Amino acid sequence: LGRGGSDTSAALMAVCLEAAALEIWTDVPGLFTADPRRLPDARHIRRVGYREAQELAAMGAKVLHPRCLPPVARAGIPVRVESTLHPELSGTRIEPDANRGGPAVTAVTARAGRTLVTVSTLEMWAASGFLARVFAEFGALGLSVDLVGTSQSAVSLTLDEVPGGVSGPTFQSLLERLRPLGAVEVVHPCAVVSIVGRAIRSVLPRLGPALQAFEERPVHLVSDSSEDLNLSFVVDEADAPALVSRIHGRLFPAADEPLTEDARLGETWGRLTAPADGRHSR
Repeated sequence: LGRGGSDTSAALMAVCLEAAALEIWTDVPGLFTADPRRLPDARHIRRVGYREAQELAAMGAKVLHPRCLPPVARAGIPVRVESTLHPELSGTRIEPDANRGGPAVTAVTARAGRTLVTVSTLEMWAASGFLARVFAEFGALGLSVDLVGTSQSAVSLTLDEVPGGVSGPTFQSLLERLRPLGAVEVVHPCAVVSIVGRAIRSVLPRLGPALQAFEERPVHLVSDSSEDLNLSFVVDEADAPALVSRIHGRLFPAADEPLTEDARLGETWGRLTAPADGRHSR
């Protein structure tokens, strides 16, 4: 399956072998509430459901490939993500019953290098087939659309990757195809900052203080997952690291209290990788 396909290969073999469990050994001890390489206060996720873990992988977590989880989820095979560098640490358990317990915020992610394209025209108001025409132009050029937002007179879309960049022939051809449909605006580079979890709409009151992080920082698009698994914000790429840090700090305070074995969240990355004599007891 090529580079990055080892975990997907393992998942497919686990299903074929009817394995009791699947272990993925990598360079970090599982999933975290943010990218631990950039945020030492990111907390270890001890237990998570298949769909949440898949959403985290798709929204920026690099520990697992998103295609790794559907096969084992259908077979009900639990997954453990462990660290070859820190084998003494307990990893992340991905299993069916981890979704019990109601709504929850699981992580804050960021994906940089995105491009936002907006097509504006009153011709789309109360008109049938306009969005289909817009999407057809992206499909004709093999461009994958990520987030989408619409109004009565505009549609905005983000692109994960643009072959050749925004100055390359593919993107320039896209602009030529879109201009007959309306005024075209491009924001590049931008980033997608996402709050990931389950039943996100049910925890909106809790998100209120965290959303203050967006004060005085432009938000180009807000997207709510149709599966209620994430709330995403398209922002200027330079603003993303500070936004992730501030939002994470509001949603996941550092753990100072003793942890129990059934806690959903564990220690911070900084404490897990501290010297043994200074590590918080587990």
